Amino acid sequence: MIFAGTLAATVGCGDDATNGTTANNGANNGVNNGNNGVNNGNNGANNALNNGANNGNNGANNGNNGANNGNNGNNGANNGGDADYAEGEADFPDCLTGCDHDDVFEPLVLNGDGPTTILGVLDGDDHLFFTDGGNVQAGDVDLVPFSAPPQSLVTIRVESVGGTFDPLLYTTDQFQILTFAGDESEDSLAARSQLIFPYLGLPVLMVVEATANYENFPGGPYVGGQDHVWRATVTHEAWSPIDLGTVGAQAVTEDGTIDAPGDMKVYKLTLDGGGSPEVTVTATGGLTPTVVPLRTNRGSAEYGSTECGEEGGARTVNFDALEIEGPDRYFLVYDCNGYGGEEFGYQLSVRVP
Repeated sequence: MIFAGTLAATVGCGDDATNGTTANNGANNGVNNGNNGVNNGNNGANNALNNGANNGNNGANNGNNGANNGNNGNNGANNGGDADYAEGEADFPDCLTGCDHDDVFEPLVLNGDGPTTILGVLDGDDHLFFTDGGNVQAGDVDLVPFSAPPQSLVTIRVESVGGTFDPLLYTTDQFQILTFAGDESEDSLAARSQLIFPYLGLPVLMVVEATANYENFPGGPYVGGQDHVWRATVTHEAWSPIDLGTVGAQAVTEDGTIDAPGDMKVYKLTLDGGGSPEVTVTATGGLTPTVVPLRTNRGSAEYGSTECGEEGGARTVNFDALEIEGPDRYFLVYDCNGYGGEEFGYQLSVRVP
């Protein structure tokens, strides 16, 4: 199962990371208990992360203009080329609270029509992370805060510049892990994710690290260095939900496929007479289904639980925990591990019990 390694340790680093203690306990327990426990752990981890995130975001919004000199630049990514947003002389943060450095980056705002390029370096230094077992020295992790218009489809592709390492990519809304992606294909040194941007005014974090470091945490060995440059290309566009029409007691069914690694499908339904719809996704191939109801009040797209199903199995969710205005309901379907292709098919069934 995926959520292990430094995933939770990015919450808090070093001796001051008291908010991260609960986070890492929750995440590590989740790893040991499997898929369901992992996501419960992530919920606990990211709630703790969010306690410090507001202060972190305020600091980010208030700035560290020196760090953002890299925004225009090509001076921080060591032969990675020009970028819209780059490390410059400062390292992207490893975590939100308790890090052993003070570098703060203002969130990258995606509001243009074309792609945005981000450059970073996974350096070879020892970085201090806090876990339930104490402080751990580990490899570099880069957190990049960004924002986009709510209900926009954001696509992120991260690649290794020069082919020196295999990158791992995941995103969090500071409450839970939203998406996770490893190899874009069997032989690639790239990872790709899509997400629907959830909030107005609250950034999402893009997290990049080396797959080897993720897998070897906490014991090592770790990779990194000034030749471990990564480039992310980020695009966004208005979402285009697949409309299932009116749904009542009679189940509405539809077949679907996660066509490419990292892809995300967005669905819309309209309630016939109220109630809470129940959505079931049953894999017809190798899909590990994630089905996420969205709260779309005031134009947002706030995620419900991103808990994973079983590989090749089924996952059922409802909207009971979400207070949603109006008759329209939206939900997401994607692979828990960021996989995709013609063998990642599923059958969708929606009804109001």
